[in-house]
Amino acid sequence: MSAKSGPSAATTSNYSSSNQSQSVALENYLASPPTVTEELTFPSTTGDSSTVESKTGDMKESLDKWQTTWDSMKDPKN
Repeated sequence: MSAKSGPSAATTSNYSSSNQSQSVALENYLASPPTVTEELTFPSTTGDSSTVESKTGDMKESLDKWQTTWDSMKDPKN
């Protein structure tokens, strides 16, 4: 039986090539631009702050209206 055909030798020799391919895959992933899913999941904070504030204000207003509507539905007078 040769040293290459032994299970531990195969594992050791494959580990280094597998580790290198994982490193290349990681480098390619980090170098590529974010996918659409990543952009939606992790919104950019480098954008215009006024846009972020506007969206936050719009969301707050929308949630406030929803809360008012929800509270009025619980009120037995209405």
